[in-house]
Amino acid sequence: QYPELARSSLSSEAGSSAGGEQPKFTAYTAGRHVLVKFAANDDGAAAQRWRELLICEGLALEAVQAAGIPAATSRSLRVEGYQFLEVERFDRIGERGRKALLSLMAIDNEYLGHEGKGSTWTSAARYLLERQSISDEDARRIRWLDTFGQLTGNTH
Repeated sequence: QYPELARSSLSSEAGSSAGGEQPKFTAYTAGRHVLVKFAANDDGAAAQRWRELLICEGLALEAVQAAGIPAATSRSLRVEGYQFLEVERFDRIGERGRKALLSLMAIDNEYLGHEGKGSTWTSAARYLLERQSISDEDARRIRWLDTFGQLTGNTH
């Protein structure tokens, strides 16, 4: 099923509402909402690099979990030459429900006044902690994730 959805996703003009440059689609499977990123099934260097990055992204999520920080559950699949990274969505409830979320960037832009001008997760967390809007533990986790993101080249 995923190879067919990948081919359909690549030929569609709609694209995913989820940001990023990696091709992806959403699915509801085995009672779970998932975001599925994929790399093409060709032998080119670019496709090989994307396949490796998807595997590394899954390992990065495991590293975050191992550090005691909640992270999305994922699994890697290789089907018909495609590399898939299936990531369970944390913003869904049941078959059709959604959790309300605000990104740290949205909070930063609207309430902290940085409007995307060089603010980092760490600086936003510091500001929120000073105003007692988040706990010490939340600030620590945000700093850890910010540093981890910088070290792994995932800063968006």
